[in-house]
Amino acid sequence: MDDIKQHYDQKGYWLAKNLLSSDDLRSVDDRVISVVKSNYKLIAGLNSVDWVSYATSNPQCVTKVYDEMRDDNVFINIGRLPRVTSIVRLLVREPKLYRKVPFRIDVPFETKELAFWHQDDFYVKGNNEELTAWIPLFDTNVQQGALQVMPGSHKKEKIPHTYLSVGKKSLPSAIYENEIRYVEMKRGDVLFFSSFLLHASSLNFSDEIRYSFQLRYTTGLKAPSTEMKGIINV
Repeated sequence: MDDIKQHYDQKGYWLAKNLLSSDDLRSVDDRVISVVKSNYKLIAGLNSVDWVSYATSNPQCVTKVYDEMRDDNVFINIGRLPRVTSIVRLLVREPKLYRKVPFRIDVPFETKELAFWHQDDFYVKGNNEELTAWIPLFDTNVQQGALQVMPGSHKKEKIPHTYLSVGKKSLPSAIYENEIRYVEMKRGDVLFFSSFLLHASSLNFSDEIRYSFQLRYTTGLKAPSTEMKGIINV
């Protein structure tokens, strides 16, 4: 446990390998499949060839599935699992889980929704004691779009995101000389990182969809964000 806290304090993140079982994530798989089937009836599996091809060619269907899945209780249930919260409690005092849970469906070679370098704090607008638990549904290596992180960048705390705007996204300035690491993950791994850690998505250049969801935690000792749909006890 001391190793987790020490690594997190120094690097700004901790990769918990095999934290979740396939059974834990199967509830998410089944929920996504049910939403897809209720609208499109095309899916044999979340990365079946027919579904990946259809989703890639029909971005409006991806948007519809995303809208129906956003903030779903199936994600909240994962966020309250003792295996997850036991690590969160090492890193955040008296943690609470935000109700807003982003769910990403990144089809191959899609750049429109690519997440450029940023701090989650810039978008969450919470306090200075918050973290994200990033969870992929499948193995996520470089070719599937593994997250990139800048180790230790959380120590700078808030960094102005004034360098450049790309659509609705704003990029931070004066950070691009820092070390960058790709974090490849297996199904069941969970990446915990500070809301101040600089990170970015990579392009998915595989033949699979990259599915992931983000649980965000705040401390119960400070005022939470007013833009995250409230908090839940864990």
